[in-house]
Amino acid sequence: MSPTTSDLHIIQEAAATGEVILTHDTDFGTLLSFFGTSKPSVILFRIDKINSSLFYKLLTDNWSLICRPLEDGALVIFEEDKFRIRELPILRQRK
Repeated sequence: MSPTTSDLHIIQEAAATGEVILTHDTDFGTLLSFFGTSKPSVILFRIDKINSSLFYKLLTDNWSLICRPLEDGALVIFEEDKFRIRELPILRQRK
């Protein structure tokens, strides 16, 4: 895929091939919520100054906790000092 590939196309391709999306782009969480899909899983890094060492450390230190949810369908959000796991599909609450 190229840098100009649309987010929607990335989601469709990842869902079709069973891949997990790794991103810094919060639009993926919004799209998953909007479409109500259970796949693909997404790991979202909401960390301003992420680098390859921190990226690796976060994944390896937490792999045993995030592996199963990712297989089942999840949005994993890493922030500066914590991480959250949301099962997919994300159901929007009605007002």
